[in-house]
Amino acid sequence: MLTHARLTIPAIALAVTAPAMAVYQVGDIVDDFTLVDHEGISHSLYDYKGQIVVLNFGEYWCGPCLSEWAVMKSDFWNPNKDQGVMMLTIGSDSEPQFNSKANLYSGGIDDGGWPWLFDAANSLYWDYGDGYIPYNAIVDQDSRLVWGDAGWYGNFNTPQAQIDANLADVVIHQIDPLMTTL
Repeated sequence: MLTHARLTIPAIALAVTAPAMAVYQVGDIVDDFTLVDHEGISHSLYDYKGQIVVLNFGEYWCGPCLSEWAVMKSDFWNPNKDQGVMMLTIGSDSEPQFNSKANLYSGGIDDGGWPWLFDAANSLYWDYGDGYIPYNAIVDQDSRLVWGDAGWYGNFNTPQAQIDANLADVVIHQIDPLMTTL
């Protein structure tokens, strides 16, 4: 019995400290969710079906998240927002910074013009990622997870390449029916 206890304790410790596995893997169709933004408006993922949706997970106290948000508006959001791309920032901290626009701004955070959602249950972090932030995921027009990665690397080259590929795929699908009628 003592041997069993010795084997169990390291296994529990490993289970507690090991990174979690996301529910969704690249290629999976993701379920809908609804969260409230910092202005009290409900947003459903499926409200944006037909668009590419970037899910940006972060917290106001996270240094890399703040660094990412500082350049996200000019380098990523502004060039993509009129191209069929929606971005949703999702925070789960119990502090009030995500709960209102005034709190975001008073904390030195510019909301960038896209919705900032509050996930009080902290469930979406574990559905899409491994709990590390910042974490970004891209859901395509058909609600399929096409990319996800943790960390901030100083640019948006990789997610931009994923968006460009998905936008090109939409154009091909729009043109293809026209080609068959010619």
